Amino acid sequence: MEENRYRISIGKCPPLPYNSGERGSCPMGIFRDDWQELTESRNVGSIYLTHLIRGRSDKYSYNTLLKILESGFLRASFSRRNNYDTVKGNQKVVCFQDTSFDAMQEIIAGEKWLDREQGYREFGIQMPKEILFYNGARPVIYDKANEIMELIDESIYWRVVNLDLNIATWQYVDWTHEHEWRIPGDVMLESGDFRVIVKTEEYKKRLIHEPGMKKLIKKPKNIIVFENEVSKNIELS
Repeated sequence: MEENRYRISIGKCPPLPYNSGERGSCPMGIFRDDWQELTESRNVGSIYLTHLIRGRSDKYSYNTLLKILESGFLRASFSRRNNYDTVKGNQKVVCFQDTSFDAMQEIIAGEKWLDREQGYREFGIQMPKEILFYNGARPVIYDKANEIMELIDESIYWRVVNLDLNIATWQYVDWTHEHEWRIPGDVMLESGDFRVIVKTEEYKKRLIHEPGMKKLIKKPKNIIVFENEVSKNIELS
């Protein structure tokens, strides 16, 4: 069976309710520009979700980023780690994080401390949270997998991430720091709807001069330099 690919496009969303400058609520929530201002002022710091790239080196991750941009989409998977599918059920997904750059830096530092060979690197893709949500992205459900999967429909098993703080055995499984979101199927990249993360200014200059990138990434401001966005240096000893 051919898998669905979600084409993320602002033009396909319903009209978004902006207010006229007055603060306050609209039915069942708040106006969109109030939501954006509040979100950007909180610790998340952005209305974008981030797909960080894993790799054994910066060079490897940069080349993976180029392949993503050249292909025009983020490929869904079961997010296999150590010969184990971390996505439950039978639906492949694309994973994102709802975190600030400082929080991403903490995640990367933690993985280096754990000596994970295929850890996250400072490269990735950002897309607007509201657009991804409209197309089916949802926050994951952190819970003890074997318990929560007895209570929910099999069609949303893909949202389950195992959380198990087992004080009896001292074997802990805890990914809550990633603030993960997932969306079923591949996610298409369309000009104007995404931002690109690179580690340094040198990588930004290199990316701009890659064949075809000026056409794909029309505005240099859509290339975000990770090291410029991080306000603190995280080191674990």
